[in-house]
Amino acid sequence: MDELISRVAAAAGIDAGVARSAVGIILGFLRKESDAPEVEQLIGALPGAEAAIAEQADAKAGGLLGGLAGMMGGGGVMGLAGRSPRQAWA
Repeated sequence: MDELISRVAAAAGIDAGVARSAVGIILGFLRKESDAPEVEQLIGALPGAEAAIAEQADAKAGGLLGGLAGMMGGGGVMGLAGRSPRQAWA
């Protein structure tokens, strides 16, 4: 899992913590939306995958926009007000 997170972080140019969150979100989404047995095989083969999924399920209580704003340095949704999309994602 650490190697996957490192590779995602490097490829996307993001912090490892953000990459871990992204991987947890993606794996959780795949588990929820797919009935393919390969998804469970993948999750089972990645040490730490269950924990990453669980962390994101717990964090989901704060809402998607709140989580994204937190990843961008806090301020919540109101912190994005008055910023252009380019500024918000910079």
